[in-house]
Amino acid sequence: MNGKKLIGFLFVLFFAFIKINATSDTIEIKKKGINILGIPAVAFDTDIGLKYGILANLYQFGDGSFYPEYKHSFNIELSRTTKGNKTYQIIYDSKHLIEKYRINAELSHLSEIAFDFYGFNGYQSVYTKEFENANSSRYISRAFYKHSRSISKFRFDIQKEISNVKYARFQFGIEATNTLVNPTDIDKINKGLAESDKLPDTASLFEKYIEWGLIKENEKNGGFHTLLKAGFIIDTRKHEVNPMQGYWSEALILFAPSFISNRNFNYVRYAFTHRHYLPLIHEKLNFATRVSFQGKLYGDIPFYMLPFVYNTAPNYTRDGPGGFKTIRGILRNRMVGDDFAYANLELRYSPFHFALLRQNMYFTFIAFSDAGWITKEHTLKSNLAALNKPDFFSDKKNIHLSLGTGVYLVVNQNFALCVNAAQPVNKQDGGIGFYMGMNFQF
Repeated sequence: MNGKKLIGFLFVLFFAFIKINATSDTIEIKKKGINILGIPAVAFDTDIGLKYGILANLYQFGDGSFYPEYKHSFNIELSRTTKGNKTYQIIYDSKHLIEKYRINAELSHLSEIAFDFYGFNGYQSVYTKEFENANSSRYISRAFYKHSRSISKFRFDIQKEISNVKYARFQFGIEATNTLVNPTDIDKINKGLAESDKLPDTASLFEKYIEWGLIKENEKNGGFHTLLKAGFIIDTRKHEVNPMQGYWSEALILFAPSFISNRNFNYVRYAFTHRHYLPLIHEKLNFATRVSFQGKLYGDIPFYMLPFVYNTAPNYTRDGPGGFKTIRGILRNRMVGDDFAYANLELRYSPFHFALLRQNMYFTFIAFSDAGWITKEHTLKSNLAALNKPDFFSDKKNIHLSLGTGVYLVVNQNFALCVNAAQPVNKQDGGIGFYMGMNFQF
């Protein structure tokens, strides 16, 4: 079954579930004390090796009087792959550490030997799948659209209620990120592979961009930057993980001054995001939407700081538009530019709640469409005519669009395990994408 037929089948399955009139009443066991929920992180990829580790959430509910809110939360991922990828991340979140303040902090180290790089400005950078396909006459390398990236990050954000109005808050924060970028280590990937599976030692797209002068010498290996953040939030949601009604809007300004960085870049970014949750059938069916506009207000942003999407707590994203947390079905970092927008439409159906092993649970089935577009190109555009390389560049502009479906298991109103599948409309955005992870996209 090809990708489009599979997505179509899953859509039919989703709407069949809506016809089920589940009559089970919601069962709620008041949670108290410490609860730990998690899953093993296990996967395999020829190029990055065997992944092993754990993804977990630790919740402290106190005496249960705040439930379904928690007093403290620790989101932890500790994983490695046999060829060098590393994810060591801990995120702390609490509304009760200091009264009327929300504290969210992160300490992480994220290392990938094969990080996605497709150029800039969406469809203006041509994606050629055959370059990655060893069976194609146009094959270059499975790592042609890759480079290595390592990030060490510290982030601290604090939100303050405005004059006892619980739905309105100010946010202030600081985020220090050290990014190291290099070409993919082909020898490391080839270690232990059969001769037929080994990658050729050839230039990647990243290396070609350096050669063509599209990535400058003073940014090609990364750098250290500190972001100072200020924002405003309006939040009327009842439950954070899977809201059935309300909305959540935020405006965020991020300033990266050169005097607290090791590169001579000053820039200011903005992020405006609105999420709305419209109930259609009480506590069972709702329509969720998100739209976000993010980009540059001032200065020059080095290429390695472009592929990030910024949100206020509890959401966070480590990568740019494309992939599980932004535009499902679209290749990760496929849509990178100075300014961009993206949107998500989801129909969410939660037919019944139940209790198992003294945990409150329910399933949510979703059908969705995700979209994104570049609203201001990165400076690469001025070089396109001079380069005149039709295999790599185009004048095309269009919306990146995908359709998909998924299922979530929500535990104790705070933790969700999910499987999503999405099909891009345009083959320039890749093939069908499958995602397994934790928590809703928004």
